[in-house]
Amino acid sequence: MVYQFNCVTFGDRPSPFLASYVIKRVTQDHGEGKPEARQALNKDLYMDDLIRSCKTTQEAKTTVRDVCQFLDNGGLNMRNWISNQPSVLEEIPERVSPHSLEFGEQSQRVLGMKWNPQTDQISFYPEMDDIVWTKRGVLRQLAKLFDPLGLLAAFLIKGKILMQELWRRGKHCDDLLETDLKDSWQAWFNQFSDLKKISVPRHIMAEANEESLELQVFSDASEKAMAAVAYVRCSTEDGIKNFLLM
Repeated sequence: MVYQFNCVTFGDRPSPFLASYVIKRVTQDHGEGKPEARQALNKDLYMDDLIRSCKTTQEAKTTVRDVCQFLDNGGLNMRNWISNQPSVLEEIPERVSPHSLEFGEQSQRVLGMKWNPQTDQISFYPEMDDIVWTKRGVLRQLAKLFDPLGLLAAFLIKGKILMQELWRRGKHCDDLLETDLKDSWQAWFNQFSDLKKISVPRHIMAEANEESLELQVFSDASEKAMAAVAYVRCSTEDGIKNFLLM
């Protein structure tokens, strides 16, 4: 007798691959004539989070409707929709809308960051537990800061430099830190609360012609680290505007 699961077991090693494959197969089988939704599911899906920007409200509504239809064909239910345009949420099917988020709710978590749909701003929510003063303990706190866009690179590099020093001294995972190392880490951890004050606009591109756009990249290095930053320079009727990319 052979038993077979009817659904993917959460936490199995192949589960992420199987989930991604099913979605791509659904778009392949049912994506004809709906390029925006197909592109959204193929390029803007991060595990189980779909993050998509559209130029117009109508484009967003069409994408939402088509995405829900695609996933229905595969027996999948995309829920917890949120948008910075409340009218977009009106396009969500009734079978899904009870699971959608209200526009007036506070910031939503997206890829380790927070996004406020009303202000369209991205911010961070660093959280700290009681620190165990070992290499394992401080690394656990360092790993909690997920920064996919590199917006906190100038801050995170200091923690990485401190981690390098632990390796230089030959510290094992559960060795207690010396006083000087502990003081340096404590001074860095004390700045975590200030990260909550950082807020950057999600929308980085003003309405402009492609001819008026410039990508500007600056880099520098020291004995301890090297870094780069990228901006988009945009010429509009209101003047020159610069937008931080990463």
